[in-house]
Amino acid sequence: PPAPATPRMIVPPQSMPRVQVLLATFNGSQWIEQQLESIFNQQGVVVSIVVSDDSSKDDTVQRLQNSQSRALHLLPSAGCRLGSAHRNFLRLIRDSELGDADYVALSDQDDIWLSNKLARGISCLRARSVQGYSSNVTAFWPNGEQRLIDKAQPQRRYDHLFGSPGPGCTFMLPRETFEQLQAFVRANFDRLQTIWVHDWLIHAFVRCRSGRWHIDDEPTMVRLLEMGVDGI
Repeated sequence: PPAPATPRMIVPPQSMPRVQVLLATFNGSQWIEQQLESIFNQQGVVVSIVVSDDSSKDDTVQRLQNSQSRALHLLPSAGCRLGSAHRNFLRLIRDSELGDADYVALSDQDDIWLSNKLARGISCLRARSVQGYSSNVTAFWPNGEQRLIDKAQPQRRYDHLFGSPGPGCTFMLPRETFEQLQAFVRANFDRLQTIWVHDWLIHAFVRCRSGRWHIDDEPTMVRLLEMGVDGI
């Protein structure tokens, strides 16, 4: 007779770390449902999602509204076209209410997360006692080509002044660090509109305050890149 199956250990949701995901959308109808599924299927965490849509012309908003999850909150329309992912994420950082979240992660609309993405990020944040986390990604193109986007090079003293430690959609911050960032964004919101790279801003903010950052060499998501459009 077959051996009895090993019982799965069920972790009570109340003991799992809670992560609030900030998702910026714009005309992402063809990707949004698969992206939401990959976020809500994260293992070992309790997830909530806050979405800011930048006046999409397709049915992105309708698809978000059709979501049956009570853990998804769509912010009201900003009342005008924000015009960039940077401004959309600034709005998310400023207007999000953390609730009981222990961590905050960023998400683009056209990525697919591996099921252990958030759990791995939390493990690295805790084990290394760092204030910021990002990771490598696996890029793929419509023609089937795949490539590892490696951003896990050794960090140098002033490198945060010149670039980002990988795609912002891999970023994760502990609650305390995010609250400091949120206060900074709220106090300087208008001035920060002139910057065009939100991931660089977040990285520089953490490092300039003597925070430590870990760049994970293990890819935690796959990203669709369009030929001649996405820079890497």
